[in-house]
Amino acid sequence: MKKEKKNFFLGKKILKWSFSIILVLFITLSMIPYFFKDKIAALISNTINNTINATVTFKEPDLNLFRNFPFASLRIKEVAVLNKAPFLGDTLFNAEKINFTLKLTSLFNSVAKPIEINSISIANGAINIL
Repeated sequence: MKKEKKNFFLGKKILKWSFSIILVLFITLSMIPYFFKDKIAALISNTINNTINATVTFKEPDLNLFRNFPFASLRIKEVAVLNKAPFLGDTLFNAEKINFTLKLTSLFNSVAKPIEINSISIANGAINIL
């Protein structure tokens, strides 16, 4: 009888510790985007502006690791792509929101490896093409 009680309490302890570890991991993963929000915005801006011959502006990027789990979700609001000289100030593209679904493991790749994008969706966008 004592052995059964001991095993029962041991199982309860393991269950409590497992739940606690999962809860801490979940809270940590949900807080990562908030702690690195400025770095994410700077990385996005620098990458885009160094890649294309135009100026890209946007309001606030929102990285969420749970919205499209097991993929990461990146939402960028109020995006505008403005042309550089000789047509300075012309708007090439603007959108209310752009949503990217990214492979979660590609977020942790080195800088040399590209980030894998699974899907892109645009809300209220306009493109100016001649």
